[in-house]
Amino acid sequence: MLPPGAADFTGRRPQLRHLTTLLRDHRTTAPLVVTGPAGTGKSTLAVQAARDNLDAFPDGQLYADLHGTHGRPTDPHDVLEWFLQLLCPPDTPVPATRHARTQLYRSVLAERRALVVLDNAHHEQQVRPLLPAAPGSRVIVTTRSRLTALEGAHPLELDVFEPAEALALLRRVAGPARVAAEHDVARTLVEDCGRLPIAVRVVAGRLAAKPHWTLAEMARRLADGARRPLDELRLADLDVRSSLRPAYLALAAGARTALCRLSLLHTAEIPAWLAAAVLETGEAEAEDLLETLVDARLLEVRGTHRTGRLRCRMPPLVRLFAHECAQAQTTAAERRSTVERAFTAWLLRARTAVRALAGGRQDAAARALAWFETERGGLIAASRQADTDGHRAAARSLARTLAELCALSAAARPAARPRPAAPPAAPPALTRV
Repeated sequence: MLPPGAADFTGRRPQLRHLTTLLRDHRTTAPLVVTGPAGTGKSTLAVQAARDNLDAFPDGQLYADLHGTHGRPTDPHDVLEWFLQLLCPPDTPVPATRHARTQLYRSVLAERRALVVLDNAHHEQQVRPLLPAAPGSRVIVTTRSRLTALEGAHPLELDVFEPAEALALLRRVAGPARVAAEHDVARTLVEDCGRLPIAVRVVAGRLAAKPHWTLAEMARRLADGARRPLDELRLADLDVRSSLRPAYLALAAGARTALCRLSLLHTAEIPAWLAAAVLETGEAEAEDLLETLVDARLLEVRGTHRTGRLRCRMPPLVRLFAHECAQAQTTAAERRSTVERAFTAWLLRARTAVRALAGGRQDAAARALAWFETERGGLIAASRQADTDGHRAAARSLARTLAELCALSAAARPAARPRPAAPPAAPPALTRV
C-alpha cells in the first residue's frame, strides 16, 4: 500500500506530467528513476505520481522503503518476501532463495498491472531483483544515486524548487495574506533556504505554528550569526541537518576533510585550481575529490574551465552543514591556515594575470582577460572574506591587485562597455558562514 500523499503538495507540474506519460506506457518494464540531492522531495513526488495514476494500475500498488541512506540498506531478499505475502494467496509458501523469490514475484506480476514504488534505493543491486520481467506493471525508484548501471531506466533529475514553486509552498502553508504582506521578504526567505523543498516546508511550517511571527522575524533568525541557522530549519521529523548527514557520513575521510575545508570559502564557485590549493594537493587529485562530492550530491557542477578542469558550487545549506562539521572537527588555527592558502592562491593567479595584461603580448593578455572575466566574482569574494575575517595583509593585497586588474582589463577592451569595479550585491545571509 502506498503512503498517504502530501496534502500540501505544491509545484513539480512538469515532472508529474512526465512521470504520468511514462507510467501509462504499458509496453515496457523500464523503471522510472527519480534522482536528486537530499531534501528535494523525491519521495513526495513519487508517491504523488503514483496516486495520480492509480486508475492505470487496477491490480494494486506495492511500496517499500529501501533505507538507502541508512547504515544498513534493506536487503531485497526481505522485500521480496513481503511483496510475495501481499501478492500471493495466504497459503502460498515463500521460496527460501532470492532467485526463486524473484522468479515467483515476476511470474505473479506478469499477470497483473501493478505499480511498485521503491523508495530511497542505495544501489542497483537493491533494485534489480524487484523489477518486473513482463510489460504491464511499472516501477518508480527514488534515490540520491543516479543508478546509471540500471538497464533501460528513465531518469528524472530533481533539483531545488523554481522561485515561483518555493513561494507557492510558503504561501500555501504559512498563509497567502502573510506572504502578500511581506512579498520581498518572502522572496529573500526562500532564497535563504536555497529553495530546497524540505527547508522551505520547514520554514513555512514554523511560520504556521507561530502566527505572531512576521516573515522578517523568521528571516532574522536564519541570518542571526549568534545562532546556528540549521537549528532553525527543524520541525518535528523534518530536519535539514538530518537529511544531509547520511551523505556526509558515507564519505571517506579524505572527502569529508575536503568538504569541510571548502565550506570555509565564501566564493560562489570552486574551480579545481582553488580546491587544489585549499586541499594541499595537485589539480588532478583535487578534481577527483570534487567529483566524489558531486557524486554524493554535496556539490553541484557549474561547468568546466577552458582547460577542461571542473568548476563546482556548494549549495548554501550544504555549506552551513559542512561549516558546522569544520567548526567541530578542526582548530581555529587549522581553519585560518585553510583560508590563508586560498588567499595566497588567489593572489598568485591574480598577479600572474596582472603581469600578462601589462606585458604587451596579445595572446597572454587575452588569456588573462578571460581568466579575470571568469574569476572576478570569486576574487571579490576572497577580498571581502579576507577583510571580514581579519586577514589584513591579504585583504590589502587582494584589494590592490583587484583594482589593478579592473584598470588593466578596462584598458584592454576600450571598445567594450566598461564594467563596474564594485562587487555585486551580497549573497543571501545563509551563504555567509
